[in-house]
Amino acid sequence: AMNRRQQLQLRLQATVEGLSVAAITYYIVGLVSYLAKGAQAVGWPFSGESTAAVAIPVVALAVWWSLRRLHSKVFAA
Repeated sequence: AMNRRQQLQLRLQATVEGLSVAAITYYIVGLVSYLAKGAQAVGWPFSGESTAAVAIPVVALAVWWSLRRLHSKVFAA
């Protein structure tokens, strides 16, 4: 019974972490888009949408990596 409960808890934790990566990525990419739109006024050559599109995989990978690093430090202590 405890093994099953632990497995369910780990699965729930992994799901929450995945949703956290998606939510944080969405928020940061939105900020990047606003920044790029403002930067166009001073000569940034790309639209906010194209800048955001390029930023999505970079931001998602950085957020995922950061959360994994935090996770490993928390459970190593």
